[in-house]
Amino acid sequence: MDDLNGSLANFGYLVVGIFLASWALSFAIYRWQGLEKPLKPG
Repeated sequence: MDDLNGSLANFGYLVVGIFLASWALSFAIYRWQGLEKPLKPG
């Protein structure tokens, strides 16, 4: 049972790590493309 608990804990850390990495990547792309600036009319 301890083996299963350790595996589930590691899986949880992996999921959180993937979430944080994807958030950081999407934030970097957002800033790099300048999407925070308002669109120019016309």
